[in-house]
Amino acid sequence: MTYAQFQIYNQQQHSKEDIKAKFLNHIKKEGWLPTTKKEAQISYKLAFSEISKWISIVCDDLNFPTLESDAKKLAEALGTYVTLTVVIDSDNLLLWLYNKEGVQQDRVGVGIEVGEMFPNGNIEGNPDAWKPLIVEGKSPQQLREAWDNQDYVFVEEVLAQTVEILGMDKKNAHSDWHVFELEEEKPPTFDLYFKKKSDTKEAPKYFTDELPTKLKLYSSYSEIISNEPTTATFYNVGGISKGLLIIFDGQCFENDAVTIPEIVITKGIQPVMPTADEASEKTIVSTEKRKFPDGKWRILAKLDNFTFSEGINEESYNPHSMKQLTALTQAIFKHCVSIQFTGCIQKGEAHEIVIHIAPKENFTEGANSRSMKLLKKN
Repeated sequence: MTYAQFQIYNQQQHSKEDIKAKFLNHIKKEGWLPTTKKEAQISYKLAFSEISKWISIVCDDLNFPTLESDAKKLAEALGTYVTLTVVIDSDNLLLWLYNKEGVQQDRVGVGIEVGEMFPNGNIEGNPDAWKPLIVEGKSPQQLREAWDNQDYVFVEEVLAQTVEILGMDKKNAHSDWHVFELEEEKPPTFDLYFKKKSDTKEAPKYFTDELPTKLKLYSSYSEIISNEPTTATFYNVGGISKGLLIIFDGQCFENDAVTIPEIVITKGIQPVMPTADEASEKTIVSTEKRKFPDGKWRILAKLDNFTFSEGINEESYNPHSMKQLTALTQAIFKHCVSIQFTGCIQKGEAHEIVIHIAPKENFTEGANSRSMKLLKKN
């Protein structure tokens, strides 16, 4: 699970309306105006607890590179301690603490990749920095033990210990936007919707047809099994064109150690249970073994009538924004090209092969490749 949320320490027990008013004032200063759910460009939930002084704030479209800055500004605006929690794939937990002046007091990292995320900074955490927030009967030493403990399956277990020591609402502290949205028994919550002031910018151009067709690898396996179908998927980041060439390269094709009788070309990634409108366009193409001008034998397949749709304009997406990332993924799913084939070992136990896929009209610069190891089934 991946999510982020802010926790606001309401030590003075300000009313829900007071907290809402302060938050609205802060958001307006950031260039946002209240609006309806239908017109909202960004939405927040302020979730209160009947058993804790902490308030959870979640957003439907968190922009990860600005989270630290957002937490700092929240602390300044609300005049209280603010924590930022980020969980990444249940493998990594990141915690920040800011005081009421918006000054970072501590940063903690737990997980398998946190060292790569912060190569030049201390992420071990200073439990004493959290002392003003620790509930009676708990201690900074317990925080230290929780953060240092390696006996966990998911980092949410470490978060659960931290939350208990700080007296946060356990359920709220483990919830993101979607969890709050789907809960049947919701905590006292304000749903707030905003749009940018005088937003006159053009909508991002998600597709492009201004450049020659150019392919990028989306997914494939590095090791494949003989006589079992496998798929390599590519997507276009250029313009519309006609004609598709697929070449399988490798020493194994010189002496017929490997054969590939046919391939299946699919436009788009098909859902598990597609509707009639979602069914992908499939084409079966026979292959031929051909000697190329360099003297090497390769497996070739071509489809002259294949048409590449307009490509994905990657520059128009912000990969750190959840909404934009979802839109990019959906666009790739719709516009990608999947090559399904079955490599059959006739001689030997393992062979290296390379699949090249290229648009006919931009063969050299638009091509992309993927190396694979074909293994005989045990």
